[in-house]
Amino acid sequence: MQDTTDFEVWIEDNEPDGYEEIYTLYRSVAEREDNGIWAVTTNGDKTFVTGPTSTLQLLSEKARRTFLNAVEALKSDPEMDMESWYGYERNMANSKA
Repeated sequence: MQDTTDFEVWIEDNEPDGYEEIYTLYRSVAEREDNGIWAVTTNGDKTFVTGPTSTLQLLSEKARRTFLNAVEALKSDPEMDMESWYGYERNMANSKA
């Protein structure tokens, strides 16, 4: 497993797919906790996000916030905040909703 500080390369390599994986990636980095397939560790201001194929090194709080913005850009509706978008997508996927 390789490490990188490049958001775009890491996202491409780990391919968060669908609303569940995008949402759990966002929540795991925002909360600095493991969530779904994403493992998160911290060391001071540094955050390390491990996905299925590699680890992303976010070496500052600014890098972590910038990465969260990059994950937000993966949403299918850029006008909605992450929580609203996730709720909408989850309800649309539920045939009983």
